[in-house]
This record gives sequence, C-alpha cells and structure tokens, in this order.
Amino acid sequence: MEREIRLTNKMFYIDLDEKNKATLEYETKENNTVDFTSTYTPEQYRGQGIASKLIKTGLDWAVKSGYKIIPTCPAVQTYVVRHEEYQQHLAEEGE
Repeated sequence: MEREIRLTNKMFYIDLDEKNKATLEYETKENNTVDFTSTYTPEQYRGQGIASKLIKTGLDWAVKSGYKIIPTCPAVQTYVVRHEEYQQHLAEEGE
C-alpha cells in the first residue's frame, strides 16, 4: 500500500494507521540551510523502507528549495553517504 507523505511545519510524515505515524523532523537555519534532526518509525513498521522514503522526500525538497543540508540525524547521514547525489548539497562545516 502506497502511503502519502505529508509536510507540516518542520516535519515530513506518513500516517501509518489511526495511531501511528513515521516522521522526519527538520529545522531551517541561517545561511539557507536545513538541519534534518530526527527520524522515527514505529517498531512494527520498521524494515519496510518507510524512513528511507521520508528521507528521500525531505532531501529532494531541500535541494529543490535551494537549501544546503545538515544531516544531524544518523539515518539521514547514512542515507547521504549511500546516495552520492546529495553530497554536493551538504552545508560546509560552520554554516
């Protein structure tokens, strides 16, 4: 079942059922940067690629919006390492 990714203020999310959602949280910063701070997928939904879908959507949004990316969240860091196309959009140290 394809689930819709939604965007609210500072968060991408997918409603998984009536009580659960998977999230990718972010903060916009100075110097036109966006910091992806945290991902969460409820335990019973892990291993299905849901977090990866959220991360890809968030990174694509950041690139399209002209942001430099700060991957504070370890899952986002790992995703960027595995997907070289995002590495050129990383913020420089101190940005």
